[in-house]
Amino acid sequence: MAGNEIDPNPVGALTTENRDSWANMIKYSKVNEESLEKISNSLFLVCLDDSSPVTREETGRKLWHGDGKNRFFDKSMQFIVFENGKAGFNGEHSAMDATPTIRLFEFILEK
Repeated sequence: MAGNEIDPNPVGALTTENRDSWANMIKYSKVNEESLEKISNSLFLVCLDDSSPVTREETGRKLWHGDGKNRFFDKSMQFIVFENGKAGFNGEHSAMDATPTIRLFEFILEK
């Protein structure tokens, strides 16, 4: 998204609903359908958050769900970067196990 515009209808919010419900909701908007198809076909997502969490607890909550608008809860890997430079990961567990995820982060931290 260009500049500091805020999308009044964030497509990520659809994935906070029951999967059957949001699968029906995307039919109402060709843009939503196309956006979710691109997201589904991507290897991972980078979510750029406007928030700047301070404590570990706040950071954990923001990584887990944020405000629900800038997450895609059916995506296996989401790398989340906050405005203050903190970063983390959110993953949908059915496609992967914790062991390869931990190894991925060990690799990233080594580089």
